[in-house]
Amino acid sequence: MKKNLSPSFWIKLLIALLMLAPYLALAAEQPEIPDELKDDRDLPREERILRHQKRVQLILEQRQKAKEEERQRQIEEARQKAAAAQAGRVPQPAPTLPPHLIKQAQTGETLSLGAPVSNIMASMILHFYPFDVNTVMGDNFLTDIQIINLDRQSIEEVGFKVVYDPRFLAPVYVNDYEIIKFVDGAPEYAASQEKGEITYRAKFKEPQVLDGTNLLRVVWKPLKMVEYTEVDFDLTEKSTYVKARGKDVLGIPSTPHDGAIPLGVTILNNDKKGSEKILVDPEMIKNLGRKVSDKPLGNVTLRLEKSAKDIKAGDVFDVSVMLSNPDSESFDSVALYIKFDPDYLRVVDWDKGNWITLGINIQDGFARKRYPFDYHLRNDASNYLGRIEYRMGTTVDAPMPTGEMAKIRFRAIAPAEKAEVRFIRTKRRFPNTAITSLGREVLSDLQWQNEDLQGIAIVIGEAQPDE
Repeated sequence: MKKNLSPSFWIKLLIALLMLAPYLALAAEQPEIPDELKDDRDLPREERILRHQKRVQLILEQRQKAKEEERQRQIEEARQKAAAAQAGRVPQPAPTLPPHLIKQAQTGETLSLGAPVSNIMASMILHFYPFDVNTVMGDNFLTDIQIINLDRQSIEEVGFKVVYDPRFLAPVYVNDYEIIKFVDGAPEYAASQEKGEITYRAKFKEPQVLDGTNLLRVVWKPLKMVEYTEVDFDLTEKSTYVKARGKDVLGIPSTPHDGAIPLGVTILNNDKKGSEKILVDPEMIKNLGRKVSDKPLGNVTLRLEKSAKDIKAGDVFDVSVMLSNPDSESFDSVALYIKFDPDYLRVVDWDKGNWITLGINIQDGFARKRYPFDYHLRNDASNYLGRIEYRMGTTVDAPMPTGEMAKIRFRAIAPAEKAEVRFIRTKRRFPNTAITSLGREVLSDLQWQNEDLQGIAIVIGEAQPDE
């Protein structure tokens, strides 16, 4: 005779689930750190920093792996549901507890949850990303100050003092765009090249769970070759902190001056530029102090220019994508979405020297030095749809000069009174025409108000008869 489970069993089972949930979540979130990477106060400072860096890198990798596993689980679940729907049935959920826990709930035994996962490292860490930089004279480089918040505490206030050797480095751009929307009033910010210090403090309107967030972005200019120099956090009292519930939660509470990882920088000579030392421009330092939360000036525009005046069916001609950046604004992302009429025009593949050569491309190989993108995301033209998509980005945040950014080679295939080639703006992220800095649009509103900037109209005459 089959025995039915009593209502009390299900109540106990529910209670068991509720009791287990925080522990299961904690075990899932805590990274597994090998013994050789655990902190040891007896080790030299350099070795402790190296271990700290490796632990942070391990955390980031494990989080990425967990996200991918969750994504695959969701995909598999969606496939099962689709298969079940097609078969006309609904799948039953799998048991959520292992058999021994179900037995404990049935018998009323006390659940043994085991010891909580030990806190083997600081749960609140400030660090630079990337952790180490190798650069050459003349090349600016970008770093982000990020926060790791393993316990997902609600942060009320952050503050830090960054110290560096002004003989070798100078910050040329500082921005807090990613957190400024949370800040109550204006943040406290100061930069001194003479002292080699950047100080930043901000209180939030409401407590924020910041984890993996960029607190501050800094673009650095190398000034002199050096085998190794550090950019570090000043961890003396009240200089660098993260506050939650009124207390500083940075690092391990029992360990003073803990919870921050410095940046290591190596600056080599660039033989092509041949300069061993660069003097700091006073105007550059003057600009540094007023840019921390400033909105970009937004005077950047794009324009299309054709190479030939008289175009006839059968002709091949070029259209240049011109960038105008009179204020030398820095930006780190370019997206172009260009439409043309495929009844009259065809894009001719032109990929010599390009970063991307797959498919039908527009030409950007000639501009690689002027616009040194290191994220090569898309360069593709469709002659069936009559559109071009182009996306590039850079981590070396530096002012981009006015000039020719790319070229489109067209073939005129039929006469037309008006064959248009136009930049397109959409409400989607992609495809779209946009130029952004730190996620913020710097392409001027004038781009969409001035008809001359939006595109060109091409008159295509009859083909010239063969003589």
